[in-house]
Amino acid sequence: MIGQSWSEDRLRGYQEEQLQEIIEHAYQNVPYYRDLFDKRGLSPSEIQTVDDLSKLPRLTKDDIRQNYERLQAQNIDDAIVNHTSGSAGEPFTFKESTDVEQVERAFINRAFNAHETDHRLAHLFDPDPDYHSTVAIDETKLKIEETEIYVWAAVDVETFEVIHIEVSPGRSDLDALLFVKQVLKRCRGEPVVLVDCGPWYNWALDDLDLCDSRRETWEERSLVEAWFGLLKYRTRLFYSRFPHNSSWKSVDRWVKAFAVLHNAII
Repeated sequence: MIGQSWSEDRLRGYQEEQLQEIIEHAYQNVPYYRDLFDKRGLSPSEIQTVDDLSKLPRLTKDDIRQNYERLQAQNIDDAIVNHTSGSAGEPFTFKESTDVEQVERAFINRAFNAHETDHRLAHLFDPDPDYHSTVAIDETKLKIEETEIYVWAAVDVETFEVIHIEVSPGRSDLDALLFVKQVLKRCRGEPVVLVDCGPWYNWALDDLDLCDSRRETWEERSLVEAWFGLLKYRTRLFYSRFPHNSSWKSVDRWVKAFAVLHNAII
């Protein structure tokens, strides 16, 4: 498997080769990025390493909404429309190629080839407390038959590791407070916690001021939304509804097992 036995230098070289291919693809096929490079007097060849990305501005949700069509790659004709859950207040629409979707589905199907993940993995989800400088927290809805439940997740934005995950039957100030407290128990030092504008975080992060925090609807906090995207690809195979007679506690075990496999692969 790529990278498992590679030296740090070899892995970095491979990552930089892939970065250069992405930059060249964006310049050649995406009007937004072609215009951006030209206006800044940049050539794709000037982006060789991750550090070179500082020459480009960050892409925000507003940028995407205002340039939705110009951000579509002109050499991809079979893109499909996808959406975020809108937990930050407004659902976000984006496109991805069917190739990407098929690869992600194949990956998830291989890791979870049964209708339900083996719950015996759930007890393995017990990350040791570690230093996490920045942690993104978010929640999303799933369904048990017609009943909505909430999955809460905390992701290290530097490593993409899931450091805590829980399921609750509701989404309240108390649910958010208890989840944030559990996340902080898994963090050494003083992490910065990133959340969206959901008012259920106000008690824990504003009134009680449990830790340094920042409200974001995109940027670094998008990493936890990306993880929820992987989760929902799996649940989409059974229509984002869990099997008959499931409970929110059994779903909690299921998502913990999912997190165990995710952390083992990254």
